[in-house]
Amino acid sequence: MIGRKLWSSLAIVTAALGALGVAKPAAAADYSNNNPEMGVMLSSIEDDTDTNNSTWELNTKPGKVLQGSVSVQNASDAAAKFTVSMEQARTNDQVNIMYLSGGTNKSLDPNMKFSNLAKVDGKDNTTVTVPAKTTVQVPITLTMPAKEFDGYVLGAVVVNKELPKGYKVEGGVTNRFVYVKTVQITESIVNPTAVLTNDKKGLVKVSDGRQIFQLPIQNNVPSYIGNMSLKAKVTYKSTGDTVLTDSQKNRSVAPNSSFTYQIPSERVMKAGKYHYVVTMTNDKTKKSWTFSDDFTVSRASATSVGIGRSIAFVPTWIWQLLALFLVLIGFLFFLLWKRRKDDEDEDETTAK
Repeated sequence: MIGRKLWSSLAIVTAALGALGVAKPAAAADYSNNNPEMGVMLSSIEDDTDTNNSTWELNTKPGKVLQGSVSVQNASDAAAKFTVSMEQARTNDQVNIMYLSGGTNKSLDPNMKFSNLAKVDGKDNTTVTVPAKTTVQVPITLTMPAKEFDGYVLGAVVVNKELPKGYKVEGGVTNRFVYVKTVQITESIVNPTAVLTNDKKGLVKVSDGRQIFQLPIQNNVPSYIGNMSLKAKVTYKSTGDTVLTDSQKNRSVAPNSSFTYQIPSERVMKAGKYHYVVTMTNDKTKKSWTFSDDFTVSRASATSVGIGRSIAFVPTWIWQLLALFLVLIGFLFFLLWKRRKDDEDEDETTAK
């Protein structure tokens, strides 16, 4: 391919690999935990409508086969392995688009499944070894279905630098370096707009000793929301007093995806009836969706969290004082036992 695009900016994904501490390389001194020493760029490709950036925004036709590639650069002084995969867009519970296959819902047309359209080196994913100071091109094929589709297919070419052989983690975290190159495919000039729906009412669940309000949301349309704001309020049903509030901006929703909007509670929600109102707004189209209903917090839920919170928020000095008290009690029992043993030994000596 002629006319390469600029190297993209790097997305650094920090993966927790153990308890607190520092990750230490064993037999891979060339590996940097802070410097990726890599680069990724997409080739030019037919039907790309935005040739000035490092993504593919394709307006193509049914049955067409597009050939492109991704260049993986290893700037380090040692050979490195990279995993290249084709991932579909999904919406995570922080209400942001991420690229990880498996996050779509049943509304997705199988013909618009990214893994059916996009292959890297003929497969869903591949691993390549790139020699030091070298760039390798990995071929990508995009095959459009025979039947025209409306809407967008949203996915990405994801390049992940693998930890080098011999790299051992004795505890702590290490940076995993990942490039995400988005791929947007459409065959229509006019596309549908996203529509948010809710088929199950919100409720409170307990996770890790904490109450969390959860509201399942679906976008069953092959279109996405790139910039969304939301506001939420949870009140006591009887008094109208506010219990929880939330306000967010710059959220995003993937096509044909489901997610669970969540608000963690900072205090214990006592047993009883509550009411919620959640409004999500597409800031581009100004279209809004409001979801509201009543729900109940059970006595068992409130009690279990209340006890857990009470224990969790006992001041540290109380625990330290309790520990000291137990040590003193143990020492006292030891002295009593030793004195009794000495008395018994003395009685035995006298008897002899």
